[in-house]
Amino acid sequence: MVQSSSRWGKLDNTAHLFPAISTKRTTNVFRQSVVLTENIEPLILQLALEKVIKLFPAFKVRLRNGFFWYYLEENLQKLPLVKKEDDYPCTKLPQPSDNGYLFKVSCWKKRINVEFFHILTDGTGAQNFLQELVLHYIAFLHPEIQQFSEGYLGTDTSLNREDSFFKNYKAVNHKESKKVNATTYTKEKNLYSEIYHCSGEEIFYPRFSVIHGFFSLSKIKELAKKESATLNEYLTSVYIWCLYCDQLSQGDCTKEIVIAIPVNLRPWFNSITTKNFFVMAFAKFKPTNQNHTFKDVLLAVKQSLANEITKDKFETTLSWNVSNEKSILKALVPLRLKNIGLRFIYKHTAQNTTSTASNFGSLQIPEKFKPYITSFHGILPISYKQPIRVVFSSYQDTFCVTFSSVLESTSIQQRFFSFLAKQNLTVTIETNGEYNGSM
Repeated sequence: MVQSSSRWGKLDNTAHLFPAISTKRTTNVFRQSVVLTENIEPLILQLALEKVIKLFPAFKVRLRNGFFWYYLEENLQKLPLVKKEDDYPCTKLPQPSDNGYLFKVSCWKKRINVEFFHILTDGTGAQNFLQELVLHYIAFLHPEIQQFSEGYLGTDTSLNREDSFFKNYKAVNHKESKKVNATTYTKEKNLYSEIYHCSGEEIFYPRFSVIHGFFSLSKIKELAKKESATLNEYLTSVYIWCLYCDQLSQGDCTKEIVIAIPVNLRPWFNSITTKNFFVMAFAKFKPTNQNHTFKDVLLAVKQSLANEITKDKFETTLSWNVSNEKSILKALVPLRLKNIGLRFIYKHTAQNTTSTASNFGSLQIPEKFKPYITSFHGILPISYKQPIRVVFSSYQDTFCVTFSSVLESTSIQQRFFSFLAKQNLTVTIETNGEYNGSM
């Protein structure tokens, strides 16, 4: 437990980027939600939150900026009250009403929402916290199934806050790495000279469209298996296929489609940290004509991800990122100038991607709690050059695909779910109604 307000902690290697690039529009705040079988009682949820935050002292922090680096400091302010949701998802954190906290909890009817500023954790760490919050909430309402003692944590819950980037860092020859990265940059500059970016009339900030599609996990796995693909490969290929069709509808078929896919590094490096620990892999498809099939797309995605998702590639990326942070000269650059540099690098990199597809995984709940829960899903905020993004998530046999978008048109989402429906998959659609069109 943190005992003093002077206690502080460093940001992990990835987290340094987020405060530098965050704006009202590009918030870097993501949401995870659990839907229960009963309407949520906010006061009971507040009690659960007050109990759970004591078990997660590392989340009871606020962001501070020093002369050279951002850092985290214990937050002595009261937790904000859990409120019924009255705003759009993924708005900027922290706000004055959040008392400096880097996460917030809200509810709507049967749904519990937790939103995190990405500097605090990633999707795996967020789910770790959300699972405990939901379990404690259900236990307060139904003490007959579970009475939690002080300090209770689930057997799969981690409180580990190591910086796994630094722990798994291997020193690299910085000069040689610069040469390699310079060569890679030159190749990518030519390769990505024409990247497809979705465009069209946009919804005015802070409104944005959220569309959930629910269907059977076992049936979508069968479809992927028929194509000799993993679930991620299959769904990412469906997404790219829809983007290719969108490009064709605009009279073009020459721009490459590149989807950024966050990869959880914990299984690869035996980590249980609740700090950020992921890198990006890239699924790519370069169309050459107007007659490509879905199988063409799937083959390209499988090949590109096979090259991207390897431990050697992860170790190289991890070491390169950490070596930059460890550079003494860069460490002595004032924070204001670091932020300018990080924003420049981010915007250049963002131009090389079309969208992001993130898999939040499956919500794992003890057996006796399962009857009280119906689904789990997440939402990504939109970002620079990415007006539409997608999240995959599941609970038991219910799989959810969630699109977040500021585009008025829903043609991409409609193509995606229509494609699955044509494979005899029953899809149930839910939306927040923020778009110009019909589903």
